[in-house]
Order: sequence, then C-alpha cells, then structure tokens
Amino acid sequence: MKSAKATETSVLLEVTSISKSDDVHEVVDKIQQRAQDALVKNLNLDAKITMRFTMALSEVCQNIVEHAGRGGWVAVQTYTWRVRLGGRKVVVIAVADPGIGFRKSLESAPGFQRKDRWDDGQALEETVMRGASRFRDPGRGQGLAGVRRFVGNWDGKLSIRSGSARIAVLPKGDWDEDEPLLEDLPYFPGAQVQITIPERVA
Repeated sequence: MKSAKATETSVLLEVTSISKSDDVHEVVDKIQQRAQDALVKNLNLDAKITMRFTMALSEVCQNIVEHAGRGGWVAVQTYTWRVRLGGRKVVVIAVADPGIGFRKSLESAPGFQRKDRWDDGQALEETVMRGASRFRDPGRGQGLAGVRRFVGNWDGKLSIRSGSARIAVLPKGDWDEDEPLLEDLPYFPGAQVQITIPERVA
C-alpha cells in the first residue's frame, strides 16, 4: 500500500476524550464552524456537507458511548497528501476505543446465534455492510449505514478495525488501493474508525 505522505496538517479537533453523550454534543458544537471552513473553503465541497459531516462525526462518537463499554477518543485533522492525491487536501476523522469490539458487542445481543463462520471479519461485515446491531429497537444499526452513504456520496473512504480484522468501504475514484477486508491482523481489543473525505477538484 502506498504511503500517503501527508504534510501541512491542520488540527480541527485535538484528541478529545469521549465517555458520555454530553461529550459528543460538546465535540459537535466545538467543531461546527471549523468544519465549515475546512470543508467548504479548503476542500471546495458544497456547504450542505457540513451538517452531514457533523452527523457522521456524532454517530461514530456515539458508538463509543453505546457499544465500547468504556471511553474512547476522537480527533479531526486536515492534511495535504502529496503522493496519493497529488497535493489535494483531505479531512480525516479518527475515532478509537479500547472497548469490547464489534464481535463481542454483537454477541451480547439477546438471542444471539453464532453463524457457521463467525469471527471478527464476519462481525464487521454484518455491522458495517448489513446494519446488524446488538440492540433490537427498530432503526438500530442504521447509524453506520448512514456514515457509509455519506462517505460514498463524497468519494471518501471508511475504514474500521476491530479484533483481528479491518473492513474498508473504498472510494469510487482511484485514489486509494486498500483491500476491502483484511483478516488475521494483530489483535486490537476495541475499535478504530477512520473517515477520509478528499478535496473536490473541478
């Protein structure tokens, strides 16, 4: 996989602790104006992306509160990618927690039944691609589906690692050459989520 060689970083949100819903609201309030400037002025994206961007940020942060079983962290930065995107800018949301991970979260659902093939990769596919959730309430599990649609609409990338696997929803463009699913990785006992949105070029 090619190195991104990112330079000229700009911090939109420093590494911030998330442990309760109030923390998520504070993060969203704090970043809204900065996100507007970064997305519209620096990345040449439509103004309407700002609300969807903050909704995606809120969703991945709220997942820490509802699923991790303990706190986590979020950070948002813009970069200029000199190699992979030829000098174009990107904005990156990075969220991580040392919690129970996607597989154990799904296994805690009432009435959970293990499938013939069941591992961290399958758990990520069920959650990210098919909207599975440990909660049985109607509409649950649609948060990440909304994030996935948002990322796809803006030719972005969504990457999620949990346990020994990592899944990636890749952009339609050719700026990323990652694998859709990687397994047998060194075990990570929580979740890492990264959303990358590139600058729009005329």
